[in-house]
Amino acid sequence: LRRYQLLLKKDSKTSLKNIVEMAKSGYDEAKYVYATLLEEGKYCKKNMLEARKFYQEATKLHHLKSMLRYGKLLKVEDQKSAFILFKEAAERGLPIAQYHYARILEMGGAEEEAIVYYKKAVDAGIVKAMFRYGRIHEISTSIKKSYRTSLYYYKLAAKKGYAKAQNNCGRLYELGLGVSKPNKELAVSLYKKAADQGNVIALHNYARALEKGIGIQKDEAKSASIYKKLADDDPDDGLAQYNYARMCHNGIGLAENLEEAGKYYLLAIDNNIAEAKQNYGVMLFNKFHKWNEAAKFFEMAVSGNGGQPSAKYNYAQ
Repeated sequence: LRRYQLLLKKDSKTSLKNIVEMAKSGYDEAKYVYATLLEEGKYCKKNMLEARKFYQEATKLHHLKSMLRYGKLLKVEDQKSAFILFKEAAERGLPIAQYHYARILEMGGAEEEAIVYYKKAVDAGIVKAMFRYGRIHEISTSIKKSYRTSLYYYKLAAKKGYAKAQNNCGRLYELGLGVSKPNKELAVSLYKKAADQGNVIALHNYARALEKGIGIQKDEAKSASIYKKLADDDPDDGLAQYNYARMCHNGIGLAENLEEAGKYYLLAIDNNIAEAKQNYGVMLFNKFHKWNEAAKFFEMAVSGNGGQPSAKYNYAQ
């Protein structure tokens, strides 16, 4: 089987034929390999129904990786069956299944059991498990929180290049959590590493650091350009829309541009960013003297922001 897999690039037709024959003869690993090829559309036409069939057949033969793949396919329509498959594969020692089973346990509130399986997956080198093990020790409501433990496991995953871990690691260094004192320069370098991999939260953090000069030389113009790109790339990124509007409104990093500010404030308001309602009201009030319109947005900010004091004050005015 392994030989045919290696020969797929050179002679896909003959190799695939042999793999199919082995799969149909009852060889569980061949069923799994053929199912993955069908699922991915590699060296054959993509066919999810056939892939599912062969994963199911291999699962009945207790093939661990097939249990995991078949469980993932079942998860949407039959969560109970998927849970049973993940559990069996996890208990029989498949590390990636241990991670997925732990994730289901965590989402179901069984955090104490989840950390047991996360740790098993961590010890086997599963990078996502390192991140989740760190995360659960940071945010858990049922086990003792430990920023030091969180940082340790975030660092393990960050060293493997996992962007979410790099960002979270950076946040703890910036805030001085889990360490003796903050290290803002290291925090920003980690934000940048994660941002370079396309992590949006890290890119927000990097833009904020550039604007405020946190751990890096202040560069408001670059910060504004990052916020604008984020805002233009994702119509649901209300925070980027708000920050870019705020910078246009106040002339931070670029010339004051009230028309542009208004456009992006309204986009952020559509995404229910309370600060955008407040700031847009301020702009209408101070720059255009449109008091009735301003009052409407102050009222929105008061009702939608849990009673922000400055919004209450402006609305009272």
